[in-house]
Order: sequence, then structure tokens, then C-alpha cells
Amino acid sequence: MASRILLRATGLICVALGLTACGGSSFEDGDARGKVPQFPAESRAAAHRLLEETHLVCSDESDCPRNVGLVTAIVLGEDGDQPRVGRCTGWLVAPDVIATNSHCIPTDLKSKLGPSCADRLNVTFRDDERIGCAEILHASDLGGESSGVESTYLHADFAFVRLEKKSAAEPLARSHEGLADELPVRVLKVDPLSEDKPDGLLKPTSCRAAQNTVVVPQFSTDTYVHATLIDCQVISGNSGAPVVDAEGIVRAIVWGSVSPDTKRKVGLVYETSGLRDVYFATNWACVRAPGEGDEYFQATDASCEARTKLTAGLSGLEPSAYLQTRLNEAAAQIHQRLREWKEEIKSGSNQAPIASFRWAAAVRKDETTKLRRLVTVKPVCVDAATFRPGAGQEGTPARLDVVLRRWTVRVGLDAEYRPLVSVRPRDYAATLSFDFEKLKQDGKGDYDLEAPMSPRSCHQGELSTCEGPELPDEEIVLPAGTPAG
Repeated sequence: MASRILLRATGLICVALGLTACGGSSFEDGDARGKVPQFPAESRAAAHRLLEETHLVCSDESDCPRNVGLVTAIVLGEDGDQPRVGRCTGWLVAPDVIATNSHCIPTDLKSKLGPSCADRLNVTFRDDERIGCAEILHASDLGGESSGVESTYLHADFAFVRLEKKSAAEPLARSHEGLADELPVRVLKVDPLSEDKPDGLLKPTSCRAAQNTVVVPQFSTDTYVHATLIDCQVISGNSGAPVVDAEGIVRAIVWGSVSPDTKRKVGLVYETSGLRDVYFATNWACVRAPGEGDEYFQATDASCEARTKLTAGLSGLEPSAYLQTRLNEAAAQIHQRLREWKEEIKSGSNQAPIASFRWAAAVRKDETTKLRRLVTVKPVCVDAATFRPGAGQEGTPARLDVVLRRWTVRVGLDAEYRPLVSVRPRDYAATLSFDFEKLKQDGKGDYDLEAPMSPRSCHQGELSTCEGPELPDEEIVLPAGTPAG
């Protein structure tokens, strides 16, 4: 089984990345998606009483939608005993249909051949409007060990439940436009109200969408199936909550968050600055409610996929394609600065010794961290017609004290898990040694370039005499992985 170190689902799920569901995890003990706060009951009858006595209250009467409710379900042990009651958030997509997360539905109720959901699942709206379950219409496949799917996959997490009667509230309007970067949104969530009973507190919160994070780097288009949100204050019990825009139209459904342990681990690898809370949602651009289409999950474009393998981002604390793009931008910047530096030394009288050389970039790793690149310069050839050994060095191997330039490329994350790449130039003293007489005679020879900077820089290579016009600089490549040199 894949390691569970990185993410946590925010209610009731924990995929093998370390995701914790919006309320903790899946309803099921032993489910690879984690644990969720549950309320044990002495018997099935006692668990049913908990369902029937559940209450939902408003944090603010003026901001307490009637179409969002508290979902409670009875979870049974392997032998049908040890009943417990878990909780999530749900909301109306039709007068008699609610949406919630798939991981909010007990596993045995998802099977078409399984038991009835009647007396096992309720939704409670404000003013004690409590309605029982008539049928589980659909619960998205979450994969995991039970289905033979690697748990490093993220899956769209949603379910539809038909109620035994219509609610008096109006369903929430929904959009398939997706989530634009920085879109202000609200999460209409139900928080736990008591530690003793599965009562709920309807308490909406404001936050915003965030694309191009290393958490889910594929979320770089509005309609990508897995969306990330910033600072939503999503807690245990919020799984299944609708994410709405300023007009109150549903854009996504919440299901998970980055765990505190993951934030700590990220801070040990990346250069970070006060990481904020990041949450996960299934993008409604990819979902169809009952009556909206033939399939509940529709691939409206290439970004809608039922599952996504995290081959980048926090699945392995590896850089993303987005990070490589930023490194490519840094490489282009250094390429320009290298040309400017070479023009500078040609025109500077104090750099006369090194003006006779042609220089190229040398990409090195910083031994102190795999997320830093050093770009220094190395000699390629020397113009034998213009180079003059220093006084007293005639006939002996040349040893030149020179001032060179390097660029430090730092890879980090901003507070919202977006890659930050900075380029900082620095001049440094170095010593270049080579046998000039041998070089003139053979047309090539070895050189040593040493600098006592930190980290210590040292190049050894072959130097030749310059022939013909100077060629354009080679492309500078800064790989997202750890450089080998």
C-alpha cells in the first residue's frame, strides 16, 4: 500500500497520500481512506434514535441556507454490530435529491445488492426538517485497495441520495464553468456542534480557488476535476459541503485538506514562508446531477478525468511541470545575464586577463539542498593572440586571480504552495590555473578553476585556443529534478 504521509481528506476520507476528509475520513473503520469522528451506540435501536434526534442550528440566522443540511449515517461493524453514527454535509440538487461525498456513504449501502438505506441515513435541514433516505442513486468510485486501484490516485468524490420525500427548500443552482484562479467562493459547511451527539452548526465560510499549486499541479485550468482552495477553515464533518460563487451557484464540492504533518514535511524540503491551509474539492464542471445527463461523471474536456495519478506535487514531494516552467524562465533570464556579463568583462579594463577567454555556463547543484541550483561560469577557450601572462609568470603555468559571476537559483513555495523561483547574481574571487605555453604548443590543455566561496566551487576541464568567431551560447537547462553535477 502506498505511504500515507502527505495529504488528508477533510470530512471522511484519507487517500494514501495522507489526505484527510472534511470531517476526518471515510465512515468505515479499516478503510484505507482514514478515520472519521463517529459516535458509538449500544445498539442499532440506539443508533437510530441518534439519527432521529439530530439537530441542525444556525451560526447566523441571516446566513443559514435552508437547502444545506447535516448528513448522518449508521455504520455497522463486519458482523452487523458495533453501530456508530458518522456525519457529513449535504445539499439539495432537487427537491428530493441531495449531493454529498461518496466517502460519506457507508460502503455496504453503495452496492445495488446491498441493504436499504432507509433507517440508515438521514439529512437534517434547519428548523428540524429531517428526511430519511429512499435510495443511493450514485456514489463515485474512490478506488483504493478494495478495487485494486493504487491509492496514489485521486478520485472524483461525490454521491447522490434520493430522499423519501421532497424538502420544502429550493435546490441550489449549479454551474459547469469550473473554478477560475483566485475566484472568491464560500463553503456552505456544517460544523460539529457537540462532542456527544452528531448535531451540526451551519456555518458558511469564505475562501478562494488557487490554481498552479504543487499540491495538485494539474489544476491549472478552470475545469480540472480536482480543485484546490485556500483558507476555507474546513474541519471535521464538512465533507460534501457545496462550494458556491458570489451568486450562490455551486462550483465544486469539498472533500479534503492538506494535513498539518504534510505542511511540516513540505517545510523541511522546500524553502517556504508560512504555508497556509489548502483544501480539496471535486470540480462541478465534471459532475452531472440526476436528470442533467446520461452519466453522473462527464468528461466535458480533457481536464475532466475520473481519477488522477499524482505523479508530481506532494505525492512524492517532487517538483511539478509548473515548477519546470518557472525554472525554464529562470534559465532564460540567466542566459541573458550571462551575455551581459561577457560584454561587461570585454569592456572593463580591470578584467583584462579574463577578457581573452570565452566563457560558458556551468550548472551545479548545491550540496546543502536539492532545491537550489548554482550557475557559475567556466572557461571554454583562450585567445592566444591577446592573452598576456602576469608579470613574473612568463614561461611558467599561468595562475590568474579573477573575479567571476555566479547566479543562485532558489526553488521554494509561497504561502499558497505555488513554486517560487528567484535568481540572485553574485561576484566571487577565483583562481584560474593552466599551462599557457603547453596550450599554445598543443592547442589544448587542462585547467583548474577554484573559488573559496560557500559552497566551494571547483571546475576542472579542458581548455583550447580560440579559433574563429564566438558561437552563440548554448541553452541553459535547469532540471526540476536534482542535478547530477
